[in-house]
Amino acid sequence: CVRLISDECPGRKLSEEEEALYRFFRCRCGLNRLQFDEILGNGHFLELDANKEIRHVESTLYLVLQGKVQCHVQFNENAEQTFVKRSGQFFDI
Repeated sequence: CVRLISDECPGRKLSEEEEALYRFFRCRCGLNRLQFDEILGNGHFLELDANKEIRHVESTLYLVLQGKVQCHVQFNENAEQTFVKRSGQFFDI
């Protein structure tokens, strides 16, 4: 019981955008505040213009906050996969 209370105690006040994101993670993934603070501390927000390309990066998880993302993934010279993600969906590269 003590651990649960300690996990849920906020370390700092969240901004309005962070609070909305925390509620999303809590409802969608069951994350507690301690886990969310760890994610928030190691992540960053990325805002992209239409038709902007994201190059390959290692171990990155994306959450589409607003809009739609179309991804073209190439595994080798001739194998390609395309998928679309919308607001509230996760994808990794």
